[in-house]
Amino acid sequence: MSDTFTDRINQVMEERGLKQADICRATGFSSAQVASLVTGRTKDPKFSTAIKVAQALNVSLDWLGGLKDTPEVEVPPTLSRSEERLIQDFRASIPGERAKLSDYARERREISEASDVGSGSSEVA
Repeated sequence: MSDTFTDRINQVMEERGLKQADICRATGFSSAQVASLVTGRTKDPKFSTAIKVAQALNVSLDWLGGLKDTPEVEVPPTLSRSEERLIQDFRASIPGERAKLSDYARERREISEASDVGSGSSEVA
């Protein structure tokens, strides 16, 4: 798994212009841990490590592990480009920032919903 895993991490990083620091931020891993993954020094990464890397790179775990030939990006194709970018930015943020971003989004949604109710607007789910 390590050759394919390492090769594919590097492939995605190159295609997207990502640095090791970007992977650190997205996964919460130390720079030493990410360097070990990127260089192949980690020969058999733990499953939980592989999951975090796949999520950070927005690729399927099957592709990252060499079981499939296409990365199968896990963002649904019905999202707009700006929604996809928002999800990528969220995934690239550090865990502490994610909580703040989620709280902010929730607050904005509640304000929006409250103003819809106040204006007499009603939507059927």
